[in-house]
Amino acid sequence: MSQKPGFEFDQADAQKLLAQLASALAHDVRTPIRHAGQFLDIYESERDSQPNGVAQEHLDTAKVSIDLVAEMVEGLIGYIRVGRGLSQPEPVELKKLTETALSRVKFALDVEAADFEFSGDSKVLGHPVRLMELFSNLFENAIQFAKRDQIPTIRIYSTRTDDWLELEISDQGRGIRDEQVEMAFGLFHSLENSDTGLKGLGIGLPLSQRIAELHGGSLTVIPEGDDRRGLKLLLRLPACD
Repeated sequence: MSQKPGFEFDQADAQKLLAQLASALAHDVRTPIRHAGQFLDIYESERDSQPNGVAQEHLDTAKVSIDLVAEMVEGLIGYIRVGRGLSQPEPVELKKLTETALSRVKFALDVEAADFEFSGDSKVLGHPVRLMELFSNLFENAIQFAKRDQIPTIRIYSTRTDDWLELEISDQGRGIRDEQVEMAFGLFHSLENSDTGLKGLGIGLPLSQRIAELHGGSLTVIPEGDDRRGLKLLLRLPACD
């Protein structure tokens, strides 16, 4: 018997969220704060004794760390709020929603072309705004981590299994090695595109996973071993007749 889809922000979810936030604050957010303090101390000590350019460089480094903290705090706020004030779930047509999400991401990233295909069942029961956020995060990752000089390719193949819609989402980017999977779903544990040097904030995948779980579903990486080409995800959402 399949598990009944759930949409509640319950005590277990609250405890999990608290543990994640405590870990992020204890480690990831505290690090750039400490770096900012260190470089401000250096700036203060060198302000009168070193050339202006040297002192200014340390001040600029401190500013970068402070800006990073601000981004991380905004990311945490978004992560917390995603489970608040959810309306009643409604039928959502994913094919249309994903096309809209991709168009928005392409515009935001100033990307002209992307090879996209959605096939299979596409109607789920959910929250349109949150699902738009989920797919936007996944598409942003796929585009940002596409190989150099390659048109981003995204494929979604969906199948109905009892009360669930299972969507296999794949791209042709850098992918995630099996040993990196757990880290990739951790808050602020971002990976780097070795082609471009681009490194994200590390909020997109965990936020997408959280949205899936708030729908009673899941988001996981499909392991493919050493021969992985790109990233392949399995998203489970409540199906709608």
